Amino acid sequence: MESVPVSFKPNTAQKTAIHNPPGPLMILAGAGTGKTTTLLHRVNHLIHSKQVLPVHMLLLTFTEKATSEIRQKIRDLIGSAADDITISTFHGFCNALVREHAIDTNAEKLLWQEEDIIYFFINHFDQLTFIQSRIFRANPYGAITGSFIPFIDRIRDELLAPADIKKLYDPAMLSSAVIKDIFPNLHADANQEDVLLQLADLVQLFDFFQDKKNELDVVDYGDMILGCWTMLNTHPHILHTVRDKYQHIFIDEYQDNNYALNKIINLIAGDAPSITVVGDEDQCIYSFRGANYYNIKDFEDQYQSLSSYAAVKLMENYRSSSEILNLANASITRNTNRQEKTLYRPRELPKNGPKPVWFPTESKDTIIGVPLLIRDLVENKNHLFGDVAIICRTWGHVKSMANALQQAAIPVDIHVEKFFNVPIVKDVLAWGHVIAEDEQAEAGLFRILKTHLGHDWTSNFYNGCQRASITERVAAMAKQAKDNTTVSWVLSAREKLLDTLRKNTGPDEMVWAILSILKQTPRLQQLRTNYRYQERLNLANMARIMSLAERFTTIDTDPSLNSWLHYMNILQMNLTIDAAQPLEYDQQTAVQVLTVHQAKGLEFPIVIVPFLRAGSFPMRLQRPKVLDRIPETWKKWSAVNTAAANEVHLQ
Repeated sequence: MESVPVSFKPNTAQKTAIHNPPGPLMILAGAGTGKTTTLLHRVNHLIHSKQVLPVHMLLLTFTEKATSEIRQKIRDLIGSAADDITISTFHGFCNALVREHAIDTNAEKLLWQEEDIIYFFINHFDQLTFIQSRIFRANPYGAITGSFIPFIDRIRDELLAPADIKKLYDPAMLSSAVIKDIFPNLHADANQEDVLLQLADLVQLFDFFQDKKNELDVVDYGDMILGCWTMLNTHPHILHTVRDKYQHIFIDEYQDNNYALNKIINLIAGDAPSITVVGDEDQCIYSFRGANYYNIKDFEDQYQSLSSYAAVKLMENYRSSSEILNLANASITRNTNRQEKTLYRPRELPKNGPKPVWFPTESKDTIIGVPLLIRDLVENKNHLFGDVAIICRTWGHVKSMANALQQAAIPVDIHVEKFFNVPIVKDVLAWGHVIAEDEQAEAGLFRILKTHLGHDWTSNFYNGCQRASITERVAAMAKQAKDNTTVSWVLSAREKLLDTLRKNTGPDEMVWAILSILKQTPRLQQLRTNYRYQERLNLANMARIMSLAERFTTIDTDPSLNSWLHYMNILQMNLTIDAAQPLEYDQQTAVQVLTVHQAKGLEFPIVIVPFLRAGSFPMRLQRPKVLDRIPETWKKWSAVNTAAANEVHLQ
């Protein structure tokens, strides 16, 4: 949650932002300065001063989670009037506009998600006969997730149509001699000839993909964004209707959006804009998604000539101690693409604490030292386990720290960032493979038995029937069922699911049947009463995996349990699919372990940053291959520091 004074008595800068009359307003706000609260109180002020009607307000956020949180906060603040405000993500807003006005057939087409696109390319890779790049052909999955999809997304983020690509791409102007000028961030060892082939392949791929989507009557979010832009530009009556409805625009976390957002919002705002943006380029850690410093600069260039333009900097930090802010301010100065601002404590609310100190240790010593540090904080310094967050650079580091804490008998909430690492997802897939009796059935059965009977029992059982088939293992389990009620339950559950499968049940119904079986287990029975992170995470992702099964039935011509499991295997190769995150849970009883991306916007009394000696955070000791990622990394480092309210421990 964001730190602001308890009763929210706005400071001078916050008052200026809140009471500024309708017009182009840029609020540049550092971490912990109450930026979102200031934005919401500005909305409240404009409504109660009768300058703006709620029905004419549009409030855009970066993520679905942020949208849900802001919707609840603004309703708590202004009551039922909040229901008249349009609150959405940018992609959701564009999608809604296109479908509402429905000027072409795209509005009625099925909307593909990223996982649908991955599945499509995997199943159609053999049709990409034009692919010349040896690197692409040698690693199809890497090409799809690492090049194809990012290229397509970036083209759409730049609002480029297929005709624009053809105008911009001129093979005659390209050669290995100029490749370094065109792609200055390429590693010196890159195969320059293959890079030229990759570019040619991507251009052709874009046309191929557009044609296939038209054949299949589907669209992706990029099509919706471009469709929205084209619709507003070519249909004046629709643009007039949209402008009339959305007369006052508010955008939170503006730095995290992209070029397309700027242009569409600028178009809707028109010549007499009433648009408020809240952003901080120091917290733009999503540049790989098309978000960048350009947004902040472009807003200034677009509107600063207008007499109604205003810019306000929020620099009074209500979260962190002065010592922590000094570290954050010093580190972020290494990023040159930013507007100058220095975070400081309010004079009337001074806060001092221990100076952050780095104790350089090897990884093995960090794994030993962090649990000892936490024990000392709790047993000798009167802190709670829930006061402590360990913020890591990678998921691998999260797992290492979580294992170390568990071995030290310290309660821990492991913030799972990726969907296929969520326990309930692993459980559903394990049962699916066992019922399908495919090549992963053995691994699935091992997980099921380990979950319900423990690792030791399962290992002994497998050692007792080595080299056995899944059928032989089930027969061996049947012999033990009379004396072991848990084994009996597993066999009974398996038989019930097989009966359901024999009825030619679709994958969505099979997933529902598996979840129904799992609901009988103690783990899932506790979900609705236990507010720890793990239980909340499982609950959130039960809905996500059910949704994936339902979506699969709409994109596959002959959906079955086996084909769905194949689909999930393909998606599992994509390590970037995020888990659905719980909106609320009890953080007080356990140490929170999470990545820097998950920590964005959160705060904790004490933050521990481990594995700094590894050199991957804040910046690799070895010169990075991609030089323009250095500023982004320092932003992450600054964001980690300002997540701490009282203490930062560096290891």
